[in-house]
Amino acid sequence: MFRSGPNIAMKVPRERLQEALGYCNRSLGLERIESLAPAIVFALGENRIWIDAAEKLTEVEVWLEFQTDSSATATTLLGRTDVVLRESIEPLPRGFQGLWIKTRPDFLGLTV
Repeated sequence: MFRSGPNIAMKVPRERLQEALGYCNRSLGLERIESLAPAIVFALGENRIWIDAAEKLTEVEVWLEFQTDSSATATTLLGRTDVVLRESIEPLPRGFQGLWIKTRPDFLGLTV
């Protein structure tokens, strides 16, 4: 039905940006993907963690990308669970078939 996508989006309050960067860089030893600058992106195996400062957030939000052949069906199925869905958190490429699932930020070691 759906499979994990390559992207993880971490939205952090601006005042916590350095904490998030330090955690990914120093604590986890993740390599920053400089070719995607000015975006802040770290390699996590074959995945990418995109970190954005968000002015209006007071807590860290972590979103996992999932791809599917039918966004509508996946959204319906997951909508019956306690999973928080968002069809897109950023503009996505035309024809993208997928969705974003909000997860807890502590899976990356960040406290809320």
